[in-house]
This record gives sequence, structure tokens and C-alpha cells, in this order.
Amino acid sequence: MCPNAFYVNENEHRAVLYCSINGKNCIHSTLCLKKDKYIGANGMENCSIMLANQKTDIPKGSSYIRFEKKGYLYVEYGDNHVVKIKNTIGEIKQNYVYVKEIDGELVVSLKPFKEEKEKRTYNRKKK
Repeated sequence: MCPNAFYVNENEHRAVLYCSINGKNCIHSTLCLKKDKYIGANGMENCSIMLANQKTDIPKGSSYIRFEKKGYLYVEYGDNHVVKIKNTIGEIKQNYVYVKEIDGELVVSLKPFKEEKEKRTYNRKKK
């Protein structure tokens, strides 16, 4: 069941399942006649309200992971373009990664990349 779904009063007749994100009825609930209340239906894990909320919770500068399949990450990169990047990290327990282009190839990291500082050259006066 969705972690954002809850009942106001579970013991009432045909108790309605609500969403804690927007406070309205859960869009993925269906009436169960055996239990005489609304229950979570299939597709709750792909709830558009929950996914939109997860995208707003990621840190600045990171990219949202849509899903992982066969060793590749499908990441929203740039202007909501989804790119396929080889997963070199392994198991990822968060819904975002940091992406950087190195030598024409996209690389992912769980931590932000360090910015490279320009080397300064100083012109010393000869004595």
C-alpha cells in the first residue's frame, strides 16, 4: 500500500482512503465489498501524485532516477530528457543521482562532483 494513503476514520461505513500529499481521495483506491471500505488498488506504486512529490524532494543539482533496468539507470537529465546511463554504482537506495559529462560520456555519482578550480598563473617580476 502507498505510504501516503490513510483513513480518517477506518471504522466508519465505507471508509474512504485519502492521500496525505494533497489531502483528497486517493486516486488509486477501489471499494472492497468484503471489507466494506476503500482499499489501495494495483498501480499505487506508479501514482503520479507521489512521483511528482518525489521529484520536488531531490537536492539542487541532482537528477531524478525514473527507473533502473538491466544494469542501466534511466535518469531525467537537462530539460526533462530521459537518458540511459550505465549503472556503475550498484544498488541505489535514493531516487536521485548526480550526473556529469566526462570525456563525452555521462557518469553518475551518489555525492556531488567537486568543481575543478582554474589554476592561476602569477607573473613574478624578475629582479
